Parts: sequence; C-alpha cells; structure tokens
Amino acid sequence: MEFDVVERGFGEKRKYYFKGSDGKIYGEGYDYAYNFHEGFAAVKKGGKWYFVDKDFNPHGEVYDDANDFSEGFAVVRKGYEYFFVDSKDFKLHGQGYDVARGFSEGFARVRRGYTCYFVDKDFNHYGEYDTVWDFNGGFAVVEKDGHRYQINRYFEKVPGSDQILTEDDYIESIENDDTMLRIPAIPAFFFSKSFVKKLKGVVYKHFNEEIKKFDGSKDTTDSLAKMMEAINKIICYKQALYKQALRKQKLYNYGGDDKVAKKARKNALKEHLNELFLKDDDDGKAE
Repeated sequence: MEFDVVERGFGEKRKYYFKGSDGKIYGEGYDYAYNFHEGFAAVKKGGKWYFVDKDFNPHGEVYDDANDFSEGFAVVRKGYEYFFVDSKDFKLHGQGYDVARGFSEGFARVRRGYTCYFVDKDFNHYGEYDTVWDFNGGFAVVEKDGHRYQINRYFEKVPGSDQILTEDDYIESIENDDTMLRIPAIPAFFFSKSFVKKLKGVVYKHFNEEIKKFDGSKDTTDSLAKMMEAINKIICYKQALYKQALRKQKLYNYGGDDKVAKKARKNALKEHLNELFLKDDDDGKAE
C-alpha cells in the first residue's frame, strides 16, 4: 500500500498522519512526518524523531533530527552531530559531522569545521573542499580556494571545468540551498564594500528566518552561535571587528534555561544580529 502525509487540526493541535491508497488514515498523530522512502518514514513525536515502517512499527533509536532514506542510508542528528543510519539494522555510521547530506550516486556530502568532503558507503573520506554539491551523472561540482570546478568519481578535476569565482558567484552559492556551506570561505575583507552589503542582505534574510524560530533555549542558542561565528568571519572587514563580534556573541552563548535566561539570550542575539547586519544600512530589524 502507498501512503501520503496528511495534516489534521490547526495551530498547536495540528497533527500529521498517513493516508493510505485505500483512503484510510494511519499512524498515531505525529508532530511532524515525512513521506515513505525505501520502506521507512521519519516521524517526530514529543520533540524526538524516529523511523516507522509501513505497519507503523518504530525502528532505531530516537534522534534530535532525521531525514529521508537515500541509497540505503538516512542522515540523523544526535546532539550537535550528524550520523548515518542504515535501513537494515539502524546502526549509526560515520564520525559525527557538523553537516551531512544524503547519498547520491554512491557518495554523501559532509562537513567538519570549515572543510567539506565526500564519504562512500564504507565512510571513507575523499577530497577536501570549501563547498560541495551532489554527484549527478557521474560528476560533482566543488569549490576550493576561489575556484569552482567539476570532479569525476575518482575525484579528479575535469579538464577545462575550472572557473575563477566572482562576487555574483558567491551570492548565487549563498542563495542556493543545495550547497553545503552557502557562504563564502574567503573573508569579507577580500571583497568590496558594495559586495559585502549585498552579501549581508542575503544572509540577513536567511538568518532572520532562523531568529523567528529561536525560543531562547540553550540547545538552539549553541546551534545559532555556530552559524553566527561563520557569518562574523564573512561580514567583519577587519580582524579587530571579528574579535569584537565574537566577544559580543558570548553574551547570548551562556546561561541557564529558565525563562529569564531564554529571554535575555533572545534579546542579546537580536541586538547582535541587527548591529552586524544593519550598521551600514538600516533597512529592517530582527523580528
């Protein structure tokens, strides 16, 4: 039987179920759910994710986040680290990555620190790049040291594919959700002020969307702090400004999890965000 995810209810009472090809509703009412892929669906309930089969039996552990299966593996998050689980025994694979994407043509994209690379299904590492895209038709696009080029399945550069990146290429990378980093690896002081202004506008729009979801909890704060550190490196023109930004970042990176601390963290984060992004042009405020 085939299933599609359906929603029932509104607001806080909204729940997700599966509608079978027989027209009946299945599942126990999840906080969120993805459609089935390779026999399993990722569902969320009580703030945790797990997988269910088509009889709606649970499989594997509970995770902080989970994604669809692709080529026998799914990306999951435990704490701040991403791993892969296989669809046979749901064991965790990989070294614990900062970012990970699903498999495509036998390879998956992962990032640790500011270095991106590929892993095969034995979780061997290949290449070191600033940004990477999925394999498609036997080739993948990568960026390294201001160059974008194609590689083949042996991780060799395709002759004639090398491209020296421009400012517009970096803007395109940021706006493209399929990239691994979506931000330039080169510090902002290499770019003109006009470019950095354009860059700030694009990143501000993305980060302000994240701010709206931020509830002030410590886990969320740590995750946003990692993003903010990367953004600091891009938009701060000089090293002194970068260090100053990091000092201010600490204001919302510590504390307890009571209501007062959550509110203080959220306010400090908004002030920091607005100061970084709107110092030159006051065209909005973090919501």
